[in-house]
Amino acid sequence: MDEPKLKVDEVAALLEESKHTVRNWLRDFRDWIPVEKARNGYNVFPPSAVDQMRLIRHLIRERGFSTRQVAYHLATGGEIPSAKVADKDEIAELKEMVRQIAAAQETQNELQRAILERMDERDRKLTQYLSERREAAKQLPEPAARPWWKFWR
Repeated sequence: MDEPKLKVDEVAALLEESKHTVRNWLRDFRDWIPVEKARNGYNVFPPSAVDQMRLIRHLIRERGFSTRQVAYHLATGGEIPSAKVADKDEIAELKEMVRQIAAAQETQNELQRAILERMDERDRKLTQYLSERREAAKQLPEPAARPWWKFWR
């Protein structure tokens, strides 16, 4: 009799992880997670895959391994990765992320400066317009004085 196969959502429930996390682990650790395709195209997992994902969950959540360190651990049959193994690429990735964040912050600062300049320009134009309107209003003749009872007619 065949072993029962579990779908992604069932595995996620067993591991107390989201379906997205299980799919990400499947993508990242495909070589070490036994998976099959059902007739409907869904991924189905034998119990050995669930055990492997429990190990992956333990390494990531409880031991604090990075994805590369988990891959190294799985590829070497359980060898504990040193910080040097996976960190060179991760450091390069982190440096690139820091560069991108700095570029995004600079763009944000430029946009804020442009918005403030535009607001200052609009404020200046509005102040000038109001000043001109006040001066024009001063040039208008005073209305003729009328007794108060003539306003009611």
